[in-house]
Amino acid sequence: MTIHKLPPPEPSVFTGDPIRYVEWKASFKTLIESKAISTPERVYYLKRYLGGDAQKAVEGFFYSTSDESYEGAWRLLEERYGHPFKVQKAFRDKLSRWQKIGTKDANSLQQFADFLKACKDAIPHVPALKILDDYEENRRLLSKLPDWAAARWNRQVTKKLDETLNYPGFEEFVEFVRKEARVACNLISSLHAMKATDQSETEQTQGSSRRANRSGGTALTVGSNEVNKMPKEGQTSTKSKFQSKPCQNCRKTDHHIDKCPGFGTKSFTERRKFIQENRLCFVLPQERSHVQGMPTKTDLR
Repeated sequence: MTIHKLPPPEPSVFTGDPIRYVEWKASFKTLIESKAISTPERVYYLKRYLGGDAQKAVEGFFYSTSDESYEGAWRLLEERYGHPFKVQKAFRDKLSRWQKIGTKDANSLQQFADFLKACKDAIPHVPALKILDDYEENRRLLSKLPDWAAARWNRQVTKKLDETLNYPGFEEFVEFVRKEARVACNLISSLHAMKATDQSETEQTQGSSRRANRSGGTALTVGSNEVNKMPKEGQTSTKSKFQSKPCQNCRKTDHHIDKCPGFGTKSFTERRKFIQENRLCFVLPQERSHVQGMPTKTDLR
């Protein structure tokens, strides 16, 4: 892909988070303000790349496109979001609100390591963040780590104090946490990876067992049904017994009375008389033996 096909870079939209202000300001100054554009265009782009509370704060300046309005909007943004104390406070507040990381929560440890690095990278732009070098501040950050990681840091601190009589600084603490996060999130040999592998294998085994049980159950059901359908020893099926009964008219066994050609040629009166004399049902041409499993009704009309 050539450089002409790459999408043009543009600033992100700043919504009022002081932590993001320094980065956003630098990108806007580089990508927008450094271009040879007029002041009205700068006002337009400033409004475009602001949102939320930040846009509401300077909304009144956008009624004019003069240099004074553009500069006034920037002064207010600097005062409200770019003051070093406010940026420092935003970083420290987020650190203080961070929940303690669980013993086996590798993902949360990685997220904490990433934010610590962001704090370290912001120190050249927000010198007040150097307060994080203080050992009291470090102890607060240490309380966020899992117990096993805090024990390892304690060992490293003790070694540092023995060698230099100085407590490790914030930058050293950040590198320690980043290393522990890399170890905890190792894709092959970490506990996190092993747990994911074991869980996947367990799910596959359970899935295979369920499929096997379903298959075996179906086979057993089918087999059971087939066994149940087979007549027991010494017994014949009801259908066989019924089919073996001879026709009441011609005494042949290959058909019933409702299919008998001779019976069908009789008049209605003769058929009625025959039925009454042989004690047959007017609807069912079978004897009133009430044999279980008799076939369906036969209409002799």
